Amino acid sequence: MTRAEKTLPRRALRKRRRWGLYAIIAVPILIVLSLISLIPALSAARAMEEGKSALADAQRMFESGQLGKAQAEFDRARNEFDRASGHAGNVLIHLESLVPYLGRTADTIRGLSDIGVNVSQAGVDLSSGISALPSGFDSLAPAKGRIQVGALEQLAPSVTSARAALERAHKTATGLPKSWVFPLVEDATALVRERLDSALPAIRSADALLGSLPEFAGQTRPRRYFVAAQNPAELRGTGGLIGLYSILTIDKGKMSLRDFESIQELPNRPDSEPPESMRIPTQFGRDVSGEWSETNEMPQGPIAATMIEALWERTMGQKLDGTIFIDPQALTYMIEAAGAVPSQELGVTLTPGNVVAFVTNRAYFVFDDSDERKEALGIAARDVWTSFLREAPPEKALRALVTAAGAGHIFVHARDPRLEAAFLTAGAAGEFGTDGGDFLGSVVNNFAGNKVDFYMKRSIRYEVTLLADGQAKAQTEMTFTNDAPANAKPGYAMGPFLGISHRSLHLGPGDNHSLVSLYTPKGTLLTEITEDGKHTIVQPELDPNFQLYGNYIRIDAQREKTLGYSLDLPRVWTGDNAIGSYNLKIQAQASTVKPTTAEVVVHAPSGMHFTEQPEGSPIEVDGTTATWSGEVGTGVELDLTFERGFWGRAWARVGDFVSKPVVRL
Repeated sequence: MTRAEKTLPRRALRKRRRWGLYAIIAVPILIVLSLISLIPALSAARAMEEGKSALADAQRMFESGQLGKAQAEFDRARNEFDRASGHAGNVLIHLESLVPYLGRTADTIRGLSDIGVNVSQAGVDLSSGISALPSGFDSLAPAKGRIQVGALEQLAPSVTSARAALERAHKTATGLPKSWVFPLVEDATALVRERLDSALPAIRSADALLGSLPEFAGQTRPRRYFVAAQNPAELRGTGGLIGLYSILTIDKGKMSLRDFESIQELPNRPDSEPPESMRIPTQFGRDVSGEWSETNEMPQGPIAATMIEALWERTMGQKLDGTIFIDPQALTYMIEAAGAVPSQELGVTLTPGNVVAFVTNRAYFVFDDSDERKEALGIAARDVWTSFLREAPPEKALRALVTAAGAGHIFVHARDPRLEAAFLTAGAAGEFGTDGGDFLGSVVNNFAGNKVDFYMKRSIRYEVTLLADGQAKAQTEMTFTNDAPANAKPGYAMGPFLGISHRSLHLGPGDNHSLVSLYTPKGTLLTEITEDGKHTIVQPELDPNFQLYGNYIRIDAQREKTLGYSLDLPRVWTGDNAIGSYNLKIQAQASTVKPTTAEVVVHAPSGMHFTEQPEGSPIEVDGTTATWSGEVGTGVELDLTFERGFWGRAWARVGDFVSKPVVRL
C-alpha cells in the first residue's frame, strides 16, 4: 500500500478499489459487446454499400431516360437500405448505445439507412410516375406549340409523393448527431445533408409548378402575358433594357406569340397622377412606373413585372395575366435543342456560338437603318422560337427551358398570387435578395444610352472578418473593365448619346457611364468608399429591404475602375461562443454578356476555426480562413460552420451554463 493510500479514510479506499474492480470487469465486457455487435454492423455496412451502388445506377438510368430500369434499381436500393436498417436495429447494436461514441455512431448508421429508404422511395415515385405518361419525359415538353397540360396533371401526384419522401429524409438528416461519431460516418452524414439540401429545392419547385402550370397554360381560360425582350448590352436592374415586347397568349395549352414590336411605340403614362396601386417607390427616390424604359431599373423581377402590368393596363386599357422576361442567352439554349436557325430577314444562320454576339453587338454594325437594328433581337427571338417549337425534340426542349430558367435567362411573374407563389418557390420569378444571413448584391444601370455593356467585365472581391455577437467587418471591391475599342467610330452602339443630361459628361465612343448600386443587409454601416483608391462620396438610395449605396461612375474605353467599400455589418452569423454558422449570398445581374466573377474570403471569429467542407465542395478551408471563387450567375450561396476546439467548446458550454440564472425572480 502506498503512503498516499495510507492517508485515505478506509471507506474511501474501499470505494476506490471497488471502482477499479468495476473498470477491470467492464472494459473486457464492453470490448466483447463491440466485437459481437460487429457482425450485424458489418451486415448493415454491406447492405448500405449495395444500396448506394444501386442508387448511383438508378440515377444514371433515370437521367438517360431508361425509366423502367431506373425504377427497378431504385426499388433494389430501397430494399438494400431497408435491410441495412434492419441490421442496424439488431439488439446487439442497440447495446452500444450504452457506450459513448460507439452509441452515437450506431444511431447515425440507423438514421442513414432510413434516409436511404426514403431517397430510394422518392426515385421509385418519380420514375414510375414519368413511365406512366404516354411518351415518358417527352410528354412534359411543349410539342407543336402546345403545353401538354394533361401530362402535367397526371404526373403531379407522383411528384408530391416523392417530395414527401425527401422531406422525411431531410428531417432525419437534420436530427443526426454532428459530433462524437466516427470520422468516416461523420463525413458520410455531412455529404448526405449536402445532397439533400441541393435536391430538396428542386423537388419542392417541381411540386409547386406542377400544381400551378395547368392554370398558367390557360386550362380554365385564355391567359395573356407580356414578353419583355431584354438587351444586356445596355444593362438595367433585371438584366437589360427592354427594347422589344410581344404578347403571348396560351389557351388550353396552345401558345400563340405575336411579332415583337419596339417598346418605344407604346404610350407612356399621362402626366396625371396614377392610382395609388400603381405607385411603386424605388431606390431612385421617384416614381418611375410611368416610363417604359425605366420599368426594370430595379433588380427585383416581381416589382418590374408589376410596374409593366400596371402601365399596360393604364395605357392600353387591358389586363395582363403576367410578364415573361427573356434575354438573348435564352435563345442559345433553344438553338442547342432545335439546331441552327437560318434567318432570311437577318441574313445570317443563328447558332449557339453567334446568336448573343449578333443581336447584342454585330447587328448594330450590319444594318444601317435604325429600325432594322432595333428589331434584330425581335426577329431573332421570333425565328428561334418558331424553330424551337417546330424542330426541337421534346426532351431537349424541356431541358432547354429548364436550364435557361435555372440560369436566370427566363423568369416569369403571374398576377395570380397562387401562381406567383409557385414561381417564387421554383426560383423562376427573378427574385433578388435573401431571407437571412449576409447578402452582397451588385447591380448596374447603364445611363450612357449606348450598348457598351457588351464589352464590360465585372469582378467582385468580398473579404469578411466575423466578430463576436454575430457582427462582422467587410471590405468590398467591385472592378469594372471596359474592353470597348478605343478608336471606335461614333454610332448607335458605341455612342455617344448627345442627350441634354449627357452633354456635360463629354463621353466619347465606347465610354460607359453607369449607376452602380451595392445592396447590403439592413443596418449595414458604410464607413468609407473609394474610387480607384481615392475617397469619394456616395449617393443615398432607398429600398425597404436593403441598405443601399449608389455611385455614378464613368469608365472610358480601354480603362478600368474599382470601387472600394468598408462596411460594418449587423448580426450576419448565428451561434454562440462555442459554435456558429455563417450564410452569405452574392448576387448580380445574371444576363450580362460577360459573366460577373467573384472572390470571397471569410475569416472565422477569434479563437474559432472552420469545419471541413464535404468532398467536392468549391469552398476551400484552411483553419481560420475559408475562400471561394467563381462565376456569380443567378446568385451564389455559401454556408460555413465554425467552432472552437473540443476543450474550448466544453469550456464555453460551462461558461454559458454558469452565466445564466437557474431561476428568474
